Amino acid sequence: VTVSARKDSDRAMLQALGYSTQASPEPEGFRLIFNTVPEMVLPCSPEGILKIDLASQKGIAGEDVLWARGLPNRCAPESSGILIAKCILSHTK
Repeated sequence: VTVSARKDSDRAMLQALGYSTQASPEPEGFRLIFNTVPEMVLPCSPEGILKIDLASQKGIAGEDVLWARGLPNRCAPESSGILIAKCILSHTK
C-alpha cells in the first residue's frame, strides 16, 4: 500500500504507521487506485489500472473510473478502511 499525501506532516505520520508514501499521485506501476480527495487529483490516468473514486466530487478523470460517491466513508470511515485493507490483503497473497 502506498499513500499519496500533500502535507509533509501527513506523510511523516503515515510513514510512522508503516506505509509507503509519495507527495503526489503517480499511478504508474500500480494495479489499483482508491481516491478519497474531493478534487481532481488525477486529471489523466493510464489505462489498465482499476480506479475507484470514493470522493463526493470526482478526483480521477476518465470513463473507466468506478465512482462510488463517498461510500463507504460517509457511513463508517474507520471500519470501511479496515474492510478495504482486509480485502486488498486477502487478494494479494
